[in-house]
Amino acid sequence: MLTNRSNGFQEAGREIGKALFSPAYTPVVPVANNKTNRSFTDHIIETAMLQGAEAGMTELAKGKSGERLLEARVNRKAYKLLQGGSAKQAIEVFRLNVHAFPKSGNTYDSLGEAYLTSGDTTLAIENYRTSLALDPENKNAEEVLQRLQGK
Repeated sequence: MLTNRSNGFQEAGREIGKALFSPAYTPVVPVANNKTNRSFTDHIIETAMLQGAEAGMTELAKGKSGERLLEARVNRKAYKLLQGGSAKQAIEVFRLNVHAFPKSGNTYDSLGEAYLTSGDTTLAIENYRTSLALDPENKNAEEVLQRLQGK
């Protein structure tokens, strides 16, 4: 495997590990990172930023055939917002991602981090627990939970 992305192997490595070692593994067909899906995703993100996660979810449901949300693109934008000091908007975008990808441990982990950054420890713990339940290999969620729960 070759990639020019700095973290290109991380995601692929996880999937390969699950395929090899998890009897219950079901492969996930990736969404095409094409112009249509990028444009659709950007529209949904913008809606969530300006009007909240619920409005983004409504727009998502209106998507046309062939328009798909890109989980990683949503997550990257939300992290940019969080790092830029816009925690409230970041939380709305992360909430949208959790709604769109409810089986992704990564979306819950990210939302947990946003809640933690904004000072809401209760919701941070709840999201990190969900992340760990979906992805028992998530060492970050495990470590944060231990720290937050004083263990």
